[in-house]
Amino acid sequence: MSHIMLLLTVLSSIMQLHNKDTREDFAGFLVRFSVDSTYQKSRVSFPLEFNSFDRNDKKKRSTILEVEFVRLKVLEPASSFFTDISYDFNEIPKDTNERILSFIGIETGVNVKLYFRRFKGLWFLIRIDDFST
Repeated sequence: MSHIMLLLTVLSSIMQLHNKDTREDFAGFLVRFSVDSTYQKSRVSFPLEFNSFDRNDKKKRSTILEVEFVRLKVLEPASSFFTDISYDFNEIPKDTNERILSFIGIETGVNVKLYFRRFKGLWFLIRIDDFST
């Protein structure tokens, strides 16, 4: 495990200890979701909604069944970090039960969004939008 992933895991554990309820921290969840394939599959809400373009560049909605699911490379182990954008200068995070993790490539055509929702305190992947060109 890289030093960065270890640090994120430790920080996540500390944050959860200070959290008065049992809601799972998203950063800690995301690190484990990225490196543990068994854990990842257990945290996907099947059938998983999957949106993409069809051959005629029209939006298409489909689903991925559990038996069809292939492990996602969310964070690379060598560089397990992600950016966060604050929407004001106070940088106070809003603790909501929904997160969107976006991968948008400049000049690469990559446009993938992973949608997560917290159910009963635990995070689950509920939808993937892949509108890459």
